[in-house]
Amino acid sequence: MTRKIVVKGLPAAFLVIWTLVFGERVSSQEQITFSRDIQPLISDRCLVCHGPDASANTTGLRLDIAVSALGELPGGEGRAFVAGDLEQSVAWQRMTSDDSSYRMPPIDSGLGLSTDEITKIRQWIMDGARYEQHWSLRPIDDNPSKSVAADEAATDAWQRATLDRLVLARLKAEGLGPSPEAERWRWLRRVTLDLTGLPPTAEELESFQQDALDGAYDRVVDRLLASPHFGEHMAIAWLDAARYADSYGYQSDQLSPTWPYRDWVVRAFNENLPYDRFLTQQLAGDLLPDATADQILATAFNRLHRQTNEGGSIEEEWRTEYAADRVHTFGSAMLGMTLECARCHDHKYDTISQRDYYGLFAFFNNIDEWGTYHDSSRVPTPTLLLPDEPQQQVLLQTERERSAAEGHYRAAVASLTETFPQWHTSFRAWTVDLQPSARFSLDEITAESELRNDIDAKMAGKTSVANEMVEGYRGNALRLTGDDAAEFPNVAGGLNAWDRYTIACWLLVPSETQTGVIIHRQGGTDVGFFGTELGLYAGRLRFSTARFWPGNAIAIETVNEVPTDCWIHVAMVNDGSGRAAGMQLYVNGQAENRLLRDNLEKAPAAGGTGFVVGERFRSPGFKNGRIDEIVVFDLPLSRVEIVAQKNQWASVDKDQFVRDDWLQFYASRDEKCQAAAAIVAETAQKFLEARTPVLETMVMREMPTRRDTYVLARGQYDAPKTEDRRVDCSTPAAIGTMPVTYPQNRLGLAMWLTNPNHPLAARVAVNRIWQNFFEHGLVATANDFGRQGSLPTHPELLDYLARQFIESGWDTKALCRRIVLSATYRQTSACSLELRRRDPENDLLARGPSRRLSAEMIRDLALSSSGLMSREVGGPPVSPYQPPNLWRENNSMTPAYRQSVGKALYRRSLYTVWKRTTPMPNMLVFDATSRETCTMQRPSTNTPMQALVLLNDIQFVEAARVLAEQAMKASPDDIDQRIHWIFRRLAGRPCDAFELQTLHELYDTQVADLQQDSQTAKALLANGESPPAKDVPAASAAATMYVVQAVLNADATIWKR
Repeated sequence: MTRKIVVKGLPAAFLVIWTLVFGERVSSQEQITFSRDIQPLISDRCLVCHGPDASANTTGLRLDIAVSALGELPGGEGRAFVAGDLEQSVAWQRMTSDDSSYRMPPIDSGLGLSTDEITKIRQWIMDGARYEQHWSLRPIDDNPSKSVAADEAATDAWQRATLDRLVLARLKAEGLGPSPEAERWRWLRRVTLDLTGLPPTAEELESFQQDALDGAYDRVVDRLLASPHFGEHMAIAWLDAARYADSYGYQSDQLSPTWPYRDWVVRAFNENLPYDRFLTQQLAGDLLPDATADQILATAFNRLHRQTNEGGSIEEEWRTEYAADRVHTFGSAMLGMTLECARCHDHKYDTISQRDYYGLFAFFNNIDEWGTYHDSSRVPTPTLLLPDEPQQQVLLQTERERSAAEGHYRAAVASLTETFPQWHTSFRAWTVDLQPSARFSLDEITAESELRNDIDAKMAGKTSVANEMVEGYRGNALRLTGDDAAEFPNVAGGLNAWDRYTIACWLLVPSETQTGVIIHRQGGTDVGFFGTELGLYAGRLRFSTARFWPGNAIAIETVNEVPTDCWIHVAMVNDGSGRAAGMQLYVNGQAENRLLRDNLEKAPAAGGTGFVVGERFRSPGFKNGRIDEIVVFDLPLSRVEIVAQKNQWASVDKDQFVRDDWLQFYASRDEKCQAAAAIVAETAQKFLEARTPVLETMVMREMPTRRDTYVLARGQYDAPKTEDRRVDCSTPAAIGTMPVTYPQNRLGLAMWLTNPNHPLAARVAVNRIWQNFFEHGLVATANDFGRQGSLPTHPELLDYLARQFIESGWDTKALCRRIVLSATYRQTSACSLELRRRDPENDLLARGPSRRLSAEMIRDLALSSSGLMSREVGGPPVSPYQPPNLWRENNSMTPAYRQSVGKALYRRSLYTVWKRTTPMPNMLVFDATSRETCTMQRPSTNTPMQALVLLNDIQFVEAARVLAEQAMKASPDDIDQRIHWIFRRLAGRPCDAFELQTLHELYDTQVADLQQDSQTAKALLANGESPPAKDVPAASAAATMYVVQAVLNADATIWKR
């Protein structure tokens, strides 16, 4: 191989001579290819300035596309590359110039080319300077194995399967051969760990060793693929990619009920859901025809990004961040492309423009979300309710009761048509006979800062002294600062959705105040507006009741902006039905409203009674607004009554109102109708309260009117949104334009992605699954199949597996089966030092896979081997052992960590509560990710901290103690046999002579010491919540425990070989 010499500091003239004389060709055996040899150089050294990013490309020359690189330069001084002609190739001349001011890449860039690289470029130019489409964007080869033919009847295992023949062909090209087949026990341990994440039991090892019949390997694999633990193990890598966690992230990092999605992923793998449907349901399950709850649940994938509840957060800013995260996760996990940099500018390396980025952004920018969350009890909408069977029966019953009550009320109103005409004909005028439950004239503030209640002096209001008395509509009024509240407790109930009430008042809205809360029994912007409010939004009045705004709410607003700088009479009326149709806003006696939301799913639960005027925590208040004569009724008033109240109950003339107004008034006076209306309110309360404890999780749901999406300068949410920057849903042309016949939404995006002709989806999926078995994918950069990513080590094999994957119906289990039964996978991982030096990462696949087990696998191995593990599948997260107060030390606002009890302490690691700001330390040390963002490949480190965890973490100490107790029962007297038993349970084999001697010496030393120190022995055996074995000699048990800990730390245990 030619030695690489860095250009920097090397005279360019000498470089040219070297290249022309000694670099005639790279190798007589090696053919230069654009994709393998030239494109990576151009991408790494040139595209920062001469790539797709228009903002960085000041010359107009693009070396990423042939039409520019081989065409006339923008300045007209020739061409960058001319096939077969070095002298006419301007790029070559500049790469080899000895004029430092002319040299490219510039000397001070640190991107200079080595002699070997210069030689490759020279040879490529002389061979024709052919450009090729980037490898990952080419169609998947329909016959990638045409160069090798499999022979299923061959006696040589390497000749039977196309996978192996492709690997063997590469090995032969490198002058290498495959390694011998691994021992049967070693393969069984490897495949059991790889397919289930758990070690084989002693019985499984013995059974396999004794099975000499044909098909023994196949039977093992089929058994493992049918195990429920297959889905649990496969889910972990996908949950890393999906950035699944049990908390929202950021700041207080409250817990989030997202675990139903985790269980969906486990079920999908266990049921072998075809991978194209696996992707489709996660991207757009809610948009499928007659979507099931399970398909909708899958879309939680798009909502697993971090969310904030920090005070002062700007909702639009965070909605933008969330949609961007969805784009980035879609790009990494499904496209295998890094899209992040295209948020702010055209991609510097891949042909993805900023406009392309926002075309994808538009797919994910159309859900009705608020932008912040509150706490664990109120889930940010849109959401899905997931009742268990008993809850489902209650919900169905309360829904039936509510529907029946509403039907009875409509029938009662309809029955009035028989008596109403005669009443209406004879009616002349009406005089008030209503009594309000509270009335606040607001004519004075007492010395105690109270506001007198004319109906019940004991229920006075109270105001901040900052609010002051000014001239009102009648007498005085209260002018509000917007930062100081006037409170009216114990009146109007809790303003719940099922409460029947009317609140009327006179308002003066200053022209400079366009937004502000006026009356509320509600939380504000930072808590999803739970509760009820009358607010001013962009000059319009809004009346809403919400559990979590906007998706779990009922709301109406005035069609027109309200008059400003003059007094207006306003009344908010709620009939208790829990529906938007039961809400009315009257402005000067007129109700001209439009529906905003009509989907209240749970009880608002604002808490308390009464209401507050003018101010709300972390919300804009009714600054400089005036309010006068607040009147409260414990029933919904009709328009006739609203107008009468407005006019101080002057006699109402018949001709002031239309027939429907009088029918509404007539119904409000009818005892039968009012009794039916009260039952409607009761059933609405039962309906909403029955749903309140039901599990609820975040999902996707499209808005009926699409939110506009714009190309955001520098990716900033508040960048100018002009018409020329508006974009529609679209896919990057470089990958493939989505057909116009597809739905222009996330379902269309999923159809585009899973089309069998898509160049990326199958390749990315196959690569990720291969990575699960071999540590590295055939493409080492699992999240980057772009120009800056790694080239595939075996491109034909990647395409073969991708094509087979598609043609199998996207069968994940069949793909796993193909891999683990291959001769490639069955090789021993042991190799010579020469082979390790030549191929340290096993890119050539000349040996079997070998790597340290993952964090979850190590903990699960300890639990499984000791017999402590609870193998229950699914359910809410559990809280195993953790250092005390760790959550609170990280953030004092977070809830205290509550350790689980009983079997929950010993669930599989998959079910451990995953708090993003404070992940489990005993797994974080073993490279588990925080899951704050999409992770396609974990690092694999080896540090002293890992040994300390295995020796001292209570979960491992307890497992060691329990396993030691079992070992003593299995071999009470023979220490050697006891050590062999322990080694088989943990490492899958008996220990060798050196290991046996070392461990026996350890046992002897420890048992002698512990016999002299019984307190230490007893303290060791007291670790953990599981009860210790009785009648076991303490010193011997503790010494055996030390042996277990030593084996648990051994390479043979925590590595897959």
